[in-house]
Amino acid sequence: MDICARYGSNQYPLEIIINYGEKTIPEGMQQLSDYMDKLGEPTGWLVVFDRDKSKTWQEKIFWKTKKQNNQTIHVVGC
Repeated sequence: MDICARYGSNQYPLEIIINYGEKTIPEGMQQLSDYMDKLGEPTGWLVVFDRDKSKTWQEKIFWKTKKQNNQTIHVVGC
């Protein structure tokens, strides 16, 4: 896990990755899910940086919320 922000008794696990293709998000979600299991946290954030200069900002920036194994993962593109 790249960052685990703590605020009071809450923990916010974040995984930060660079988009290298179709496997990036599924693999990042699995990695984050494993960290969330270890922390006992049901919610986490996967931040995906896309350095493809041929894409517009509208294509790179997104927010998707996905449910996986009783967990909520917010996937944020930038």
